Amino acid sequence: ISGVTSEGRRIGELRVVDLKTELKRRNMDITGVKTVLIARLKQNLKKV
Repeated sequence: ISGVTSEGRRIGELRVVDLKTELKRRNMDITGVKTVLIARLKQNLKKV
């Protein structure tokens, strides 16, 4: 299931604003370019 948000959307399909929203919900850093945000979110999803 890694690579899918809580709403069931694929991470790669998200806009930067959506990625930042997902990261905020997880109390994570929201700075960086899209690829960094994607990597950060994927890493967090793997832990869950």
